[in-house]
Amino acid sequence: MKGSPILLGFSGGVDSAALLSLLLECRQFFSFEIHVAHFDHAWREESQKEALDLKMYIEDLGLVFHFVRS
Repeated sequence: MKGSPILLGFSGGVDSAALLSLLLECRQFFSFEIHVAHFDHAWREESQKEALDLKMYIEDLGLVFHFVRS
């Protein structure tokens, strides 16, 4: 829908980081809002800290961060 933000599923890995970088570059030419979503399956003990680190990184970029932990 026109005017709706783009929602990027973000793991923090190189693939999602590269896509985020590309989207940030594209904003120089097109007007759109980026929201970033992360889902923590809680399969690893350190995953919650990693998710919080991602949240700080994304919010430092001035983007909206959506987070779910199962």
